[in-house]
Amino acid sequence: MDSIQKMFWILVITLIVTSGFIFSTQNSDNVTLQFMTLASKPLPLALTLFLAFGAGFLISYISSIWQLLHARNQLRRANKMIKQLEKEIHSLRNQSLIEELAVHTETKPSIDRTYPPTGKIGLKDADGYQMEEYN
Repeated sequence: MDSIQKMFWILVITLIVTSGFIFSTQNSDNVTLQFMTLASKPLPLALTLFLAFGAGFLISYISSIWQLLHARNQLRRANKMIKQLEKEIHSLRNQSLIEELAVHTETKPSIDRTYPPTGKIGLKDADGYQMEEYN
């Protein structure tokens, strides 16, 4: 498929160059360009048209470079903002994990439950459970 596409473009370029050559040989008259009070030297019509196309190409190329630089600048600013927001998300995630870990690991008063509790009826232990009296 690539060879067919390559052949197509070679054919298109060949037709354009051939058409330009035929145009320049059939229109060899000299023309003088005038703009307000300015006038050019007499130049062949084909050269005048070639210079006009070249100037148009150059102007559009410079314009596209300007737009490309502007787009790159916007992309750079957007990437910078994305990195800042990713750092903020990361710090907020870590902050919530640290807070959650702190809640689960809070030190509660330890109660020795290896021996039966001794206490009086109506008393509550450190966890708030009702203590019973053992004899």
